Amino acid sequence: MTKKTYTWLVPNDPAAIALCLLRGSAPPLDRAVPEPGLARFAHVHDLQGAVVDEVVVTALAEDAWEIACHGGPGMRAAMDTALSQHGFQETHSIDNDPWQDWSSIVHPAAVRIMAREGMDQVYPWWHLAHRPIRILLTGPVNAGKSTLLNTWCGQQRAVASAQPGTTRDLVRTRVQYAGWIYEITDSAGLRASTDAIEQAGQQLITQARSTADVVLYCWPDDAQGLPQPEPNDQVLITKWDNKSLPSHHAQEFVWHAPGFGSAQRSEELLERLQKRICTLLNLPCDV
Repeated sequence: MTKKTYTWLVPNDPAAIALCLLRGSAPPLDRAVPEPGLARFAHVHDLQGAVVDEVVVTALAEDAWEIACHGGPGMRAAMDTALSQHGFQETHSIDNDPWQDWSSIVHPAAVRIMAREGMDQVYPWWHLAHRPIRILLTGPVNAGKSTLLNTWCGQQRAVASAQPGTTRDLVRTRVQYAGWIYEITDSAGLRASTDAIEQAGQQLITQARSTADVVLYCWPDDAQGLPQPEPNDQVLITKWDNKSLPSHHAQEFVWHAPGFGSAQRSEELLERLQKRICTLLNLPCDV
């Protein structure tokens, strides 16, 4: 029996168009595939016959087809599901050439794992291999987001001040942990405002949320009546100086403040935080 495979030809980033290569069997379409060298519009359907997306399918050979579909993350996930239902298995490289994939991988840890275990394995973190891991810092004003960013990258990357509204724009920096590259984004504090610049900053937060792999919500423990974190946010309790932790915070991550304590304490907390991110994203941190 011929193996049915598909391979995404473009990185897993939001885009207008995404390209996918199918081999071994014709795509699940609502019309016949074109002759080799020709292309046509068609609809990809799932196992129940429901339309997944309107695509352009090009026949590259008798057993190879290229599909151009919409490139949003939701559509790519829907295509993954539909192709899997029809018996296609995703492969990570084209023509079994590992150098094509390795040349675009950004994480040293991913390269080490693949060199050791092989290109034909299914890795739960593969969708993150070709870009940095996106981490968004958000939360109310004066919650310690910029101080956390500066501590994380080991330098004054963002201006930290007790003055509310110091951060207006998105501030990004990159760090590496256990061979994984994190792109950390500091954002404006969440609050209602009539200031046009602050309102623009709030809109940027919404956009950054839509592409973040992990959202860290900095929550001052003494805060009252402030915007609440969203269900999938990872809550960091900031500005907490007591040694004991109340029971209602037992499942949340506590970040010591002000000043995040001693340098040793900050290092310990960063280690815990970064390990937690690895766990959330199924990233091995001991390679």
